[in-house]
Amino acid sequence: MEDVAEVFSRHGEVLALEVDDEFLEHLADRAVYSKHRVTATEVLEVHAGAPKYFENAGRHRAAIVMVGPTVAGRFLCVPIEPTGRIGLWRPVTAFEANAHHRERYRRGNNG
Repeated sequence: MEDVAEVFSRHGEVLALEVDDEFLEHLADRAVYSKHRVTATEVLEVHAGAPKYFENAGRHRAAIVMVGPTVAGRFLCVPIEPTGRIGLWRPVTAFEANAHHRERYRRGNNG
């Protein structure tokens, strides 16, 4: 598994997020689960705030996970994938961060 620095060296750091119709539909479909009731606005708030990036454990479509607080202080975990354009990433899903994600964020360990 590649570390965050290796992935960023190939695809660029996360300068912007591409929120497309597929992602919006995914959020709507997953909203039946309380921890998955996340809005695109909240995802963009995490990115605009102080996100930290980690390897996504296991074999997943998104190699990187963005973790951070929304404006309201809700911590989210947002798996992201490169779009093929340097610095532009696409959220795959989003959900409320668990205790492990929040602790990792607080420790400040990127990667």
